[in-house]
Amino acid sequence: MAEARIGGARLGSLCHEAGKRAVLSVPCLPEAASALALALGAEGPSRQVTGVLGEAPAVSAFVEKWKTLRPTVSQSAKKLVIYGLSEVLPPGRPALGGMRLGSGSELSQLVRWSQSFSREARVQAPPVGHEAYVQGLIAEHRLFVWEDVGELKAMAALTGQTPRGVRVSLVFTPASERGQGYASALVAGLCQKELDQGRKVVSLFADLENPTSNSIYRKIGFKKEAEVEELLFGPG
Repeated sequence: MAEARIGGARLGSLCHEAGKRAVLSVPCLPEAASALALALGAEGPSRQVTGVLGEAPAVSAFVEKWKTLRPTVSQSAKKLVIYGLSEVLPPGRPALGGMRLGSGSELSQLVRWSQSFSREARVQAPPVGHEAYVQGLIAEHRLFVWEDVGELKAMAALTGQTPRGVRVSLVFTPASERGQGYASALVAGLCQKELDQGRKVVSLFADLENPTSNSIYRKIGFKKEAEVEELLFGPG
């Protein structure tokens, strides 16, 4: 994670995993976003950035500076809600089964789910490809599943880890298993695990236009922190 400071005052920060979008802190002053874009670009062309996410003024400042460093065109992807959670509210209806780490023996199924997630959530496919991305999450013990009677029901991953917090992403339940509370139970269990291990906050991005997922997350304790926009980059 990179930070921009003046006289010791923190003006904003940026979290970026290679080959993915840059995520600006909320708040992040425009001048901080510009400085963070410059710092990220200074790492060289090997640092692939597929887009940027943050509050509108900061995103605009980041993109303006980034275009001076890399030939890039940007396009609006969608509006998102940033949620934060510091205390888990148990789901109203307990789901059958339990949470565990995803396994390499389940790779093909989890890759299919990752592909379906990208299509349904309208997010970019991982630059390294779904298979390599899922393999990496499994190897790093960051991909979790909900299992009932030997069958996988839902998945979720941990990304964007910092000393203080972590982000839940890749939350997916196949259509045939929806409505049974599997994803709610998995996300709640994952959040509780992280809080128990010392994280202060768990964050999550949700599509502003998806009322179902927004309702589910609020019911297990997530609170709205900000509305942000995502811009995707393409070759200039």
